[in-house]
Amino acid sequence: MTVQDVIDAANTSELLNVYQKPEAMKQAAIISWINQGIIEIAKIIPLINREKVYNLTADSIDTGLTYLLPDDCLGILGVYGESGQEVPVNDESDPYSIFTPSFNRILIPYAEEGSAISILYSGRPDKVNLPTDILPINEVFLECLLTYISYKAYKSLDSNDSTRVLSSKYKADFNKELAFILDSGLYSPDGIKEHSSFDRGGWR
Repeated sequence: MTVQDVIDAANTSELLNVYQKPEAMKQAAIISWINQGIIEIAKIIPLINREKVYNLTADSIDTGLTYLLPDDCLGILGVYGESGQEVPVNDESDPYSIFTPSFNRILIPYAEEGSAISILYSGRPDKVNLPTDILPINEVFLECLLTYISYKAYKSLDSNDSTRVLSSKYKADFNKELAFILDSGLYSPDGIKEHSSFDRGGWR
């Protein structure tokens, strides 16, 4: 699915006779909303799964030593030790739990010098810029994008009761579309771990 496919779908459906702007300005706005919508989708449904291996230094939870998360990390999906065991995250009842004291850092307590830990995370998709660019999602997510674009389009209009109601409606529809995709099994986040190196009992 290309950017142009989404633009055409939006212009012939939800945005027909609604978002009246010069064509170049309208296209630029829709592409921006597509990128924003993809990020919003990726916050709920991991689209790109990446792995980061941390080689640890000796540490104690008392020292507060933290490690920087990758810049493209939208959320941690799982943490695994060298033997492939899953490590809890933000579990105050477990002294060996990994914690996230800030949005871009992790705290790894009681680490041993020379040991390693692997983090599987949801990565931020690359932005699209041109109508010919291929989206990092398929047609399953088209309705999600259309409702998100409509939400942003109505929100950008001069504020009145009608546009506020429609903006809120399309934002709610966006969340419903995401929930439907998850509930229907069209996308299952449970399959992510099957592609990780740690489930094979070793490191790359």
